[in-house]
Amino acid sequence: MEVDPRAPDDPRDRVRVLYLLDKAQGGGGAERLALSVLQRLDPARYDRSICFSRTVGGVPREMLRSSGINVTLLERKSRYDFLPWIKLFRIGRRKKFDVIHSHKHGSNFWGAVMSTIWRTPVFVAHEHSWSYSGDKFRILVDRLLIAPRATRMIAVSDADRDAMIAVEKIDPSRIVVLPNGIPPADAGDTAPLREELGIESDALVVACVGARPEKRVDILLRALPLLRDVDSTFRVLVIGASSVERELRDLSAELRVADLVTFLGFRGDVPSLLNLADIGVISSDREGSPLALLEYMAAECAIVATSVGGIPRMVEDGEEALLVEPNDPEALAGALRRVLNDSELRRNLSRAARRRQLRDFSLDDVVAKTADLYETCLGAATSSRRSRRIRRPA
Repeated sequence: MEVDPRAPDDPRDRVRVLYLLDKAQGGGGAERLALSVLQRLDPARYDRSICFSRTVGGVPREMLRSSGINVTLLERKSRYDFLPWIKLFRIGRRKKFDVIHSHKHGSNFWGAVMSTIWRTPVFVAHEHSWSYSGDKFRILVDRLLIAPRATRMIAVSDADRDAMIAVEKIDPSRIVVLPNGIPPADAGDTAPLREELGIESDALVVACVGARPEKRVDILLRALPLLRDVDSTFRVLVIGASSVERELRDLSAELRVADLVTFLGFRGDVPSLLNLADIGVISSDREGSPLALLEYMAAECAIVATSVGGIPRMVEDGEEALLVEPNDPEALAGALRRVLNDSELRRNLSRAARRRQLRDFSLDDVVAKTADLYETCLGAATSSRRSRRIRRPA
């Protein structure tokens, strides 16, 4: 573990917080949000550490180090590679963390295990998109291991909270709803990016952030042949690493839309790419509180999205976005046709979405609420320990 030389001599004067993530390189919105929050926690109050159990790119690692965050890399090769956890086990025995904050199901499992072994006062399990009603094993792990150990479980939307209660039977008092947030977007010169990507100066840009299977980029691709006759020239940018990129490329060739689509894979400059975009698309069949939606809002993109998860509560259909049913290429194409052909509609949707993001989805607000949650849970844990000592027989 690397120690920040600027930290106070005695880190016990601060709350020792450990974040657990699977990976950062190629990660999605959950990973980006976790890193942003950890960076912004007050270093005078929190001794901040993070453990990546698998992969992390050089850029996130150096970014975290420069922020004074202790970084541990386990470099596990698969979910069944258990031995690297010994390294973190030893660090935790020495460090004696006050708070473990894990993100997503795999890290939540290990957070429950480690917090039990270390007897950590506060364990926060963060679910970034709960949609696993068909995965009985996961439901049992959440219900029987993670939820009983967690001081609090964070859901990113009311819809996720409702599902966790109805399907997993988790005690509602353990669940806190904390919607995602993002920092203000910085406008920049988009001309170099247009040149890099070979996009004509007059072409509209449609961005789709996230290409993992559940994002259903295939639905977007199937909508494109229906848009050949729109008034505007346009290009589609698919941003994000994906295990199905080869299949998506093959599908775009089969549908004869490869000339319209550029697959960018992992990019560290998503905000800059979205400054280039006119329209943001989400074609997922499940979502929680997608960070991509907030990024579209911050970048003043006109939004076309599927009406799933927490999305209908994040944007108002017809006012701040156009929402369609999932798994329906024709409906998606119809909504895209409207925004591609109507510049006034694009402008009205994008401005309204930007106002909503500034009002309801600020990253500073997420950081403040996260810190408040830690303090509340630590206060309760301290009171509980004192009560046990008072009741102990002489």
